[in-house]
Amino acid sequence: MSINSEKQQLVSGYARAALFCAVFSFVCVLLSFVTPFWLQSWPRVHTPMDRLGLWEFCLDGLVHRLDPEMRSYFGCWWSFAPEFYPIRNYLMPPWFRFVQFCITFGLMLHIGALILCVIYVVRCVNNPERRALLSQVLAYAMLFIGTLLGVGIIVFGSKCLDPYWLPNPELNWPSWSFGLAVLSVIFCFFTACFMVPQVKLDRELMIQREYAFPMSAGKSTDELMMPTPPGRSLSSVI
Repeated sequence: MSINSEKQQLVSGYARAALFCAVFSFVCVLLSFVTPFWLQSWPRVHTPMDRLGLWEFCLDGLVHRLDPEMRSYFGCWWSFAPEFYPIRNYLMPPWFRFVQFCITFGLMLHIGALILCVIYVVRCVNNPERRALLSQVLAYAMLFIGTLLGVGIIVFGSKCLDPYWLPNPELNWPSWSFGLAVLSVIFCFFTACFMVPQVKLDRELMIQREYAFPMSAGKSTDELMMPTPPGRSLSSVI
């Protein structure tokens, strides 16, 4: 087996591993984005908050302590429902909106990075220079996405049990939607780690291709630039 074929197999192996990690990471962050189990309360103890996600709050008699009418809220509510407006700022403080931004923006970037990863693996781009650039872009993109998601997760993990946010924080705990977000960050970094040696291999293949051209090509070009001697045709010189 030639060295080039061995490197092609390494390219395929690294790229497929990166694609698997990228797909798994995307599924995790997508499920985390749409499910209301970022924070959950103990089921055997009555608390005003049952569970919540980034965009849905399930309440069981929550009363805003600053509400002069002392209204109680029951059931699951979309965060931008009109009925939810009186307590929206209470349940969605600035740090929570920052977490929403990080996860939403990270999910959007993840979609684009996953599309580029599929394009790379199925070899829709065969030019060595472009493949080297694409693998480098993917490595940096997944590193940035993992960092962005990680920042949102750290902020949520440090603030979700704040006693000034929800009542009875000692009865709440981060649930499986939060865990999926953590897994997504881990596999984002795995994807970036697999793309780092891929970038190195792509650069080596690009350099080998540059030196693979026959030296006679440059020689014939120089000869074409020389004046044709009298009595000889251009074809005979070539």
